[in-house]
Amino acid sequence: MAIFTDNPAKGDTPVEGWTILADDDPRFAAVAEPFGGAAVLRAKMARGRRASERMRQEWRTLLARYPDQWVTMGENGLAGAANSHEALLELLNDQGIPTGDVATRFLNTRPGMLIL
Repeated sequence: MAIFTDNPAKGDTPVEGWTILADDDPRFAAVAEPFGGAAVLRAKMARGRRASERMRQEWRTLLARYPDQWVTMGENGLAGAANSHEALLELLNDQGIPTGDVATRFLNTRPGMLIL
């Protein structure tokens, strides 16, 4: 697992101003402290990864069931769906679900063209 810091140390090779910290980096504990410590941060990030993976696996089903809506998926399944992002965030807040523990996406049935 790695986290990013915008405060690189001498010898770091930042990418666009950010440095990746591996969990064996001594700075990892200091960065993780505001989140409750390294163990709590690792668990939170793992929940987020599992939620994202579950959403990826169920994408087609979600798109068919909730077209053009915002959905949020936790590691244990769908946490909510709403017509607006604000309404979805309110729903999560009402349920006491931290946004970092879920994957949230808009299920767009009419994606636009991306021109690079």
